Amino acid sequence: WRCGQAPPRPRPNPIRTEPKMMKTMTSMLSRASRMTLALGAMLQSRSPAGVRELALADLLVGPFMTALDPQELVTDIVVPLPAPGSGSAYACVEHPASGFALAGAAAVAGPGGERVAVTGVGATPFVLPAGGPRAAIADAEIFGDRFASEEYRRELAVVLAERALATARERTRG
Repeated sequence: WRCGQAPPRPRPNPIRTEPKMMKTMTSMLSRASRMTLALGAMLQSRSPAGVRELALADLLVGPFMTALDPQELVTDIVVPLPAPGSGSAYACVEHPASGFALAGAAAVAGPGGERVAVTGVGATPFVLPAGGPRAAIADAEIFGDRFASEEYRRELAVVLAERALATARERTRG
């Protein structure tokens, strides 16, 4: 799987324990969340306690962790269609060995405004508040590790957010 392509389908596994299934689901949601997060996707879940709706931004609470209760099941994912004349883009830089993004940004631009979601730099993907990417990312909690320092990931996130936003704006014109 490469940045800019659809995430792979999970391989069938006849033995799925609950923790393994949760890890698989959150991994898939994390991969799929980059553009759906920028589009403002909503999820509907069902449990013995009833039905509830929550934003994708509120579902992902940490690495391989969601806000779902143990007996809660996602039943619907609603991704709003972008307005006619909208454009979108995803930009990322991958770690050469793992293929996971060191940082990535998904942007949607159109008549209804602009939204940018950033991935790979913190505990969860997140949507930037309105305003320029540099100011918004300056206030975000960014993680560093042995592959990329906090400062490098922060600057990389700014560059990728600006690049994705510029490409999305370009695509609104043509």
